[in-house]
Amino acid sequence: MGLDEAPRPVAYASVTEAPKLRYKPTLTVPEAVVAAGIEGTVELLLTIDAEGKVIEIEVVARLSPEADAACVATGAAVLRYRSAISTAA
Repeated sequence: MGLDEAPRPVAYASVTEAPKLRYKPTLTVPEAVVAAGIEGTVELLLTIDAEGKVIEIEVVARLSPEADAACVATGAAVLRYRSAISTAA
């Protein structure tokens, strides 16, 4: 699901440069996911505050409850972005 298909309205700001990922940790895959042989992708919709911290996470493409939870926990705990640069004067 892309942003144009988000289940609720998404607020946009006018920016000249989008937020950029500053730190991306290695995801620890839960044992239950490995044991079940589950492979795939979890897609997250992130809300990032002015300081580049993730303040809200929504799973928009699920894989398994364990994998989804691991991705959300990692995103909330350690993903950090460089703030967007606004076009406003």
